[in-house]
Amino acid sequence: MLRRAWTLVNRNGSYHERHLHDAAWSAIYYVTSGSGATIFDDGARIVPEAGLLVMFRGHLYHRTEPADGPMPRITIAFDAS
Repeated sequence: MLRRAWTLVNRNGSYHERHLHDAAWSAIYYVTSGSGATIFDDGARIVPEAGLLVMFRGHLYHRTEPADGPMPRITIAFDAS
């Protein structure tokens, strides 16, 4: 069951610090390609690519690298139980 969803727009220099989600499953949908990979504590590094959907356990800590360049990194994040 979908619990919540939200949109994130990261412009040049913005990023998200290490965090986790209070959900059984989480997902990131990359609306745009661009800079600022998502880094998971298990070593996975996801480079934003438009149309890519990444699902992961909500207890996995992750963060993003700073966006770099004129194109913002736009994502839609989801949490499900």
